[in-house]
Amino acid sequence: MENGLGEERTVLVVDDEKMVRTIVSRTLNGCGFRVLEAGDGKEALTIIFERMPALIILDLCMPTLDGGSVCRVLRSDERTLSVPILVLTGLIETHTEVEVLELGADDYMTKPFDPAELRARLKALRRRNAESPAPPPDKNA
Repeated sequence: MENGLGEERTVLVVDDEKMVRTIVSRTLNGCGFRVLEAGDGKEALTIIFERMPALIILDLCMPTLDGGSVCRVLRSDERTLSVPILVLTGLIETHTEVEVLELGADDYMTKPFDPAELRARLKALRRRNAESPAPPPDKNA
């Protein structure tokens, strides 16, 4: 079933650490998600605008283009405004979590992570996204 944002069960995992991408991909493949991977923010944006995944798991500290910048781009573009973003990072400072959520991320987890918690959070994001009402029509259009 299509949700208007790409295939409903497609998740893009964005992390510069191949091992993290592999662990997350295996976890998600095991519960029926189709996984795409990117090793940096620039590659992620290319994949996002070509494939429009239904969910994005995004690291913050990456070369080329960091996760905060990717989040800003996604939240400033009408096509990706409502794509759920879960930040998965090694940064554990409370101010970082607050900043990322204010940039437009929908959820935040720290590494190391529990695969069961990751699956549960992604299911919750999908559920919230499916339940959110469509935006009202633009009266000025």
